[in-house]
Amino acid sequence: MKCQYKNIQLRLEMHIVDTNAPPVLGLKACLDFGLIKVILSVNDNPERQFMDEFADVFTGIELFPGECTTHIDPKAVPVVHPPRRVPLALRDRLKDELLNMEKQQFIVKVTEPTDWVSSMVAAEKPRTGKLRICLDPKDLNKVIKRPYYPLPTFDDITLMLSGACYFSVLDARSGYWAVKLTEESSKLTTFNTVFGRYRFLRLPFGLKSAQDVFKHKVGETYEGLQGVVAIVDDILVYSKTKEEHNQNLRAVLQRSRERGVKLNAEKSIIRASEVSYFGHRITKNGIKPDPANMAAVRDMEPPRNKTELETILGMIKYLSLLLGFQSSTRLFDTCSSNQVSFCGMCSLMKDSEASNS
Repeated sequence: MKCQYKNIQLRLEMHIVDTNAPPVLGLKACLDFGLIKVILSVNDNPERQFMDEFADVFTGIELFPGECTTHIDPKAVPVVHPPRRVPLALRDRLKDELLNMEKQQFIVKVTEPTDWVSSMVAAEKPRTGKLRICLDPKDLNKVIKRPYYPLPTFDDITLMLSGACYFSVLDARSGYWAVKLTEESSKLTTFNTVFGRYRFLRLPFGLKSAQDVFKHKVGETYEGLQGVVAIVDDILVYSKTKEEHNQNLRAVLQRSRERGVKLNAEKSIIRASEVSYFGHRITKNGIKPDPANMAAVRDMEPPRNKTELETILGMIKYLSLLLGFQSSTRLFDTCSSNQVSFCGMCSLMKDSEASNS
């Protein structure tokens, strides 16, 4: 009998049976019609799986629920700064970026009088060359009441990660700009430009209270979930097994969806055996120094004074502890003494090098 499904025509052999049952199409016919597809291999790609399932979480502009209030000293005397001069070569780019930020509702043009007016800082991003507009609220910061919000230490994190074998790192897309300001707090962020005054509608970089507010928002978002720790805008998910990791990660992504948090797919890593996290390399065998930090110390310029030498020694001592070289750091304690001069520190290190050679 001639049969057709969509644009495929086939001649099939039919068998008529004396029973009250629905018609059944054979396996070969199902394959020929494309109703069944044979999959020769299955690739376990957790990154693609989660990003497809939570595609809405990895797109768009995030906005935390609620608004943020900036508290200042009621006795503070407002300060108004004039606009800073901008090189002629940057003016068109600055204007375009201001219009872009206004379009995305990060800032709004100001026409009414405002008590506080800060300066603006425009800097080029190293990788992209794109202008980044920041607030320079040096006088406003002096009177802001900072809401201190503690971060977990790496000693705390080390205990949490004991026995963990699988890790994911998620990056919040918009950072501070995910936090909406109240009307009064927004007016405090008014800044001057050669194109007029603007004020931030979202939490700006440079504000004294910004980091604490954002840390609190992120911590509050994922509070109560298992196998997750958040430092500023980087979220670490960890577990001992794949099944547990999938469960923890799905809970984090679901909470992100519910709270309006958007994540950056390009900067996120899903279910890896080791990841870089805040200057550390986290593996199932423990926490190690990030190779990038090791290279940075190795390539540092020689110290020119005691302060620079103490900075380098402090970094080396911390990295040595992570590498398990505690016994090799005793010299650093001697060098760090206030009674040892810069020349004395150099002599101690030369003597130590000579005795070990």
